[in-house]
Order: sequence, then structure tokens, then C-alpha cells
Amino acid sequence: MPLHKVSLALERLQRYARSPNRQIQDLRRIFCRRQVRCIRQSPLNGEVKVVERGRERLLLLDDRCHSFGMTHGSDAELYREYWGHLHRTPFPVTQRPNVLMCGLGGGTGLKLLAKELQPQRITVIELDPVIIDVARQHFDVETIPNLQILAGDAQQLAEDIGIRGERFDLIVEDAMCLPTMSDTQSAMVQLQRLAALLAPGGSLVLNAPIVSRDRDGARTEAFCEGLREREMTVHTADAGQRWWFNRMVYAMPHPMSGA
Repeated sequence: MPLHKVSLALERLQRYARSPNRQIQDLRRIFCRRQVRCIRQSPLNGEVKVVERGRERLLLLDDRCHSFGMTHGSDAELYREYWGHLHRTPFPVTQRPNVLMCGLGGGTGLKLLAKELQPQRITVIELDPVIIDVARQHFDVETIPNLQILAGDAQQLAEDIGIRGERFDLIVEDAMCLPTMSDTQSAMVQLQRLAALLAPGGSLVLNAPIVSRDRDGARTEAFCEGLREREMTVHTADAGQRWWFNRMVYAMPHPMSGA
């Protein structure tokens, strides 16, 4: 076997050894029968499916996992995925914050955020009403206290919220993947729209799935530089276990920037 292939195989083996979630996933595939709990059709996301393996419940959109949860037992696996990093902003967060979250999925990140931060109010924006219905029926999101779910387009709803004058201590954007968008200008317009909803001292969390390290990594770096040019303090953190690699972007406007 050529040396470069040996090196690549060793690198993959090392990544696997550092990923307990992937090892657990493989064990469940061996020992637990796959059970389909729900199949729905969405005009926005195609086939929406809820599947269980053991105590793991997954939300699949066209057979790609977009969220998962545990029917019982420890949440340690969830915390090791990127959803466990959505609330871990390096910036100070006020006690019992008012939180805005763009993107619901199966509510994985939402539940962990609610558990750790205990917000006085959480507003979630989700475009797809089928996703909202499935999350309510199969992922128990309605058990989260102080939760309001708004169905509709994030841009329009953000404008409506701004008109009402509501402000948030933490905004989590996990729907449009702004840092990796090819249309940088549109991404920055939406970023500014969200930043305008921050309360003084508030911060933003943005998820960047890095499918191609060259393409998505470069776009995320350029996006972060654009935030700094708009007088924001920016930190990043990498997270990845089972599926793809995610880069979390944490941003906070400078006190006098007016972002």
C-alpha cells in the first residue's frame, strides 16, 4: 500500500478513536434494530423521518440526520456534538437570559441551552411547519419552559420582532449557516438584521458546518473577518463527532459600535 494511503488510514483511525459517539453509533447499529416512528412529506425539506435505534431518536431529512435525542438516560452524547456548544459562548450571559433561536430541528440544541441557561424566555423561529409538528410530537419540545415557536421566514420574522422592540441577550443562528453562505453580502445583511435585535451586552452564536474544509473553512474565515470589520469581537470553536465537522462562531458587538 502506498505510504500516503497508509498515512490517511492512520489519520482516519485516530479520528475514530477520538470519537466515542461514532463508536457508540456503530455499536447501536450492530445490536439495536432500526425502528421508523414517523414519516412525513414536507414541501420544504422532502421526506421527514423519525427513526429510533435503542434509546437514540433521530430526525432525518431525506435520510440525512439533522438532529437527535435520547429517549432516556444520559445526554453526554448530545453534549459532545455541536449542539452541546451552541450555548457555550465565551461572552458573559446574563442570568435567565432572553434567547432567540433560528432553526428548530428536533430541538437538540434548544433543550441543552434551556437546561444550562434556564432562560426567562426562548423564542424559536422555524420555517417548516412540518418540522415544528414533528418536533412537538416526537421530540417533546413543548416540555421546555417559557418557549415560543414562530413559524415563518427568519428574515421577515426578525423584522417583525425588531418593530415590536423586543431584544435578546443571546441569539443562536442554526438555520441558514450564514458563515458558509456563498452570497456573502446576503449573509452579512441577515447578520446585521439579527445583531440589531441584541440587548446591550448580548452576543450571537452562528453554526458553520464545514463539509469542505477548503471551501467552507475559507468562507467562514472571510465571514469572521467581515464581523471584525463591523466592530465585533469574534471567537471560534470547533466541534465534531459523528457526522460532519462544525465551527462555532461567537460574536459580540463592541459596546459603542451600534451593530
